Amino acid sequence: MSRIPKETIDNLRDSVNIVELINEYIPNLRRVGKDYTALCPFHSEKAPSFYISPSKNIFHCFGCKAGGDVFKFVMLYDNISYPEAIKKLASRAGIIIKEIDEEIPADKKDVLEILSATVKFYHKYLLESEKASFARSYLEKRGINKDTIERFQLGYAPEGNDFLNQSRKKYSQELLQKSGLIAVSERNGKPYDFMRDRIVFPIYDFSGNPIAFGGRTLKKDVQPLYLNTPDSMLYSKSRSLYGLFQAKSGISKTKKVIILEGYMDVLMCHQYGLDNAVAPLGTSLTADQLKFIKRFIEMALLIFDSDDSGREAAVRAGELCLENDIFCKIVSLPEKMDPDEYLIHNGREAFDKLVLTGVNPVEFKAYLFTLKNDISTPENKSKFIKNALETIAKVKDQVFRHEMIKFISQKLEIDESLIISELRKVSFKKKIGFQDKSANPTAVVSTIRSLEEEIICLCVQNPELIKMVNLEIFNDERCSHIFPLLNQLNKGVPFAALADTLDEDAAKWFMQLAFETGKHNSPKQQMETLLRDINAQQNEKRRKELEKEVIPMLDGKIKSDPVKIEEWTKLGTILKGSGGHLTK
Repeated sequence: MSRIPKETIDNLRDSVNIVELINEYIPNLRRVGKDYTALCPFHSEKAPSFYISPSKNIFHCFGCKAGGDVFKFVMLYDNISYPEAIKKLASRAGIIIKEIDEEIPADKKDVLEILSATVKFYHKYLLESEKASFARSYLEKRGINKDTIERFQLGYAPEGNDFLNQSRKKYSQELLQKSGLIAVSERNGKPYDFMRDRIVFPIYDFSGNPIAFGGRTLKKDVQPLYLNTPDSMLYSKSRSLYGLFQAKSGISKTKKVIILEGYMDVLMCHQYGLDNAVAPLGTSLTADQLKFIKRFIEMALLIFDSDDSGREAAVRAGELCLENDIFCKIVSLPEKMDPDEYLIHNGREAFDKLVLTGVNPVEFKAYLFTLKNDISTPENKSKFIKNALETIAKVKDQVFRHEMIKFISQKLEIDESLIISELRKVSFKKKIGFQDKSANPTAVVSTIRSLEEEIICLCVQNPELIKMVNLEIFNDERCSHIFPLLNQLNKGVPFAALADTLDEDAAKWFMQLAFETGKHNSPKQQMETLLRDINAQQNEKRRKELEKEVIPMLDGKIKSDPVKIEEWTKLGTILKGSGGHLTK
């Protein structure tokens, strides 16, 4: 395994002028102050919300929230990986990339070898063993053909400890346990095959390396029906998706992913040419899974079972997509029918037509609500709005959010302004910024920020002010995490390099702060005002906390505490002396 040295990456990032680079992709950039702007290449828009900062060597779109450095732009525009983007820009700049060979840790290498050998062992057993004949018959009855068995390397884990007995000749028990294929009995301490008497579904990483296995029993009296090997040094259930390796080409071509519930659904979709289908691994869809596939897609199609639990799972998955800024459609199947059954009984053409009936999560929740409630009554209208706003509040795209408000307004025949008013309440509670349709979409508008965020923003714009701020003032987890890193800006670390050390959500937030410029005659005076305000805010919060105890003390209802009474009195005097309110 090889890697590109960090020093090489940093030097290349600094050597590429982001304005010149983006201008090669998007002609006619327009200068606005010290920045540049253009129509965003990553989403459709009529007024420019895409900004480029030559001083920080970054870009950010206030519409779709895409942002990053020169590497991120090339990754998004050309739909290539991070290493590929580095190499492309190096070639453009005439820089030779020297990769460093990096040894895979011995035990990790051995576990990869064990898992690869196990795929072959189980697969051969399924195809050739007489003991697996009923497993072959089961797959045939389910409609899985030989090509699909081969492509996904399906296998069969026999009863007993065949795998253990064969593998322990070459590998230690410790390594076999690390692979997840061997477990140890709590009753007698003896090792045994984790997968026994099950059809086996190999799980691959994005590069095609087997990292785990799922297994389905064919016996009615055995539980659980499906079983996954445990998390390991190579495998995390919450971050992996079944079928992702086989689906990556289809996802790349269509810019869509079909997310299903089970192994059989995925197999059947691929068998019918829907080669962009994946599924979580026996759990609900997770944010980590979505964050990984987000960079490859423009739309997620959620096709879950048609029972109540399937519908609830679809709603949760849909809301998770919205929280991660992914457009999605939820497709409803006929009652008591799974996706694989629908394909077998109705064919690909009917399935494609069914997919076209998919609706977004807000519309889907509205549909489910109206199945059980009469929305003509005032009480149910109120419940309907609250139910819908829980989902709308998770929407990050302002245009989509407005369209959903309009949808609710038309469905209930209620004025949009009332729905916007209710949404503001929900958004405030959830600390989600909201901007209604009256806002100017062409301007870079700062989301209403907390005092802590304003301090961070001012530090980003004026790093020399960082020394005025103490870490202790921050209660917000995101602010307290980012603030210690800001000192690197005063040490000459490029802004883009600093942002590159953050996770995706924090980086987007950080990028947006970089473009938000307040009108301050004196940044230092503004910082002094903010620090004074946050001190007053924290004093007010502490005073209110004490008041709940002190008032009963003064009324003689509970035992008096002179220390708390004195602190409460002093805080009142301090707040009164500062005007009794914040100076924002």
